[in-house]
Amino acid sequence: MILYERTAERLFTVHMCFSPDGCSFRLTPTPLQRRGEEKNSESRNAHFIPIFVRMRKNPLFLIISIFICPALSQAQNFKAGAFAGISTSQVSGDNLAGFNKVGLYAGGFVNTAMGEKWKVQMEISYIGKGSRPTDIDREANPYQIYPTLNYAEVPILFIYKAKLKINIEAGPAFGVLVYSREDDSFAEREIERPYNRTEFTFIAGIDYFLSEKLSINSRWDNSFLPIRKHESGQTYGLNRGQYNTEIIFSLRYHF
Repeated sequence: MILYERTAERLFTVHMCFSPDGCSFRLTPTPLQRRGEEKNSESRNAHFIPIFVRMRKNPLFLIISIFICPALSQAQNFKAGAFAGISTSQVSGDNLAGFNKVGLYAGGFVNTAMGEKWKVQMEISYIGKGSRPTDIDREANPYQIYPTLNYAEVPILFIYKAKLKINIEAGPAFGVLVYSREDDSFAEREIERPYNRTEFTFIAGIDYFLSEKLSINSRWDNSFLPIRKHESGQTYGLNRGQYNTEIIFSLRYHF
């Protein structure tokens, strides 16, 4: 696998080699071509490498690759799939309770076996999070602010085959905030305290297979670092600010 990291002056090529004994990395600096110079055959062929990623100040893919390297070095068989469903969410610390916010949840996954009972799975998903007041909340305080937060999320999950049709899954996830908005009962409000651009969460769930190709998934997703500080700025023990919590339901197709 070959990755590219471009800086202001150089193009760095990261060579990643997977083998049964493990994996290795090699970083090769390559000067950028000046304007007007003819591209040589080697740089032309680089565009036809089967797996490559051009990264601009974003090491996410490299970090993920290093994280799952031991699993990838043990197997060559990968399976993929796609999913779609809904998320029900709340934000701890915003004076609202209940999983009343419904959002879109969709994405894809790839996994590989780590033995007879275990798999490791990487996903890429779009997920809607936030909170929403009930009618009682609106009557009590119509100016109560509630957020809409949409993330691009990359979970790394370890899956255990508990029974013939049941898989249990758990693992961390990294998310990037792609959209944020705050409203009250009357109109959109300006965000005075911005939300963190990144999020780290922990996921636990269960997958029930309806058939060989189709399954129903239910999972719990909770941020273990705050998405922003409390309005007062104070912390209370392990309570460092506001946190996202979701219960997610999806239908999954396994290719």
